[in-house]
Amino acid sequence: MDIGRIDQLQQMLKEDPGDQFLRYAYALELRSAGRTQEALDHLRALIADAPEHVAAHHQLAITLGEVGSINEAVTAARNGLRTAEAHGDRKAAGELRGFIEAIEDGK
Repeated sequence: MDIGRIDQLQQMLKEDPGDQFLRYAYALELRSAGRTQEALDHLRALIADAPEHVAAHHQLAITLGEVGSINEAVTAARNGLRTAEAHGDRKAAGELRGFIEAIEDGK
């Protein structure tokens, strides 16, 4: 029986619900499957539990931007930028800065 990626991740999360990588991967798979609201919910929950998860902030910002929630996308990106800077993640900080600039230029 061929189990889909989402189902695989769900099963793995049942065994280890606190695994941040699995939670992040699950949210991205949901987004890829067009289940955007669920993806947003899972990214927000991950950030609530692990506010230092810079990639989750970034993906939340991107996903919000894709659905047209521009102000929320900028807020998410700024939160991620602060987190990236606090952890010395210059690469992520640069990407988030670029994301914010692109949105603000497009307004």
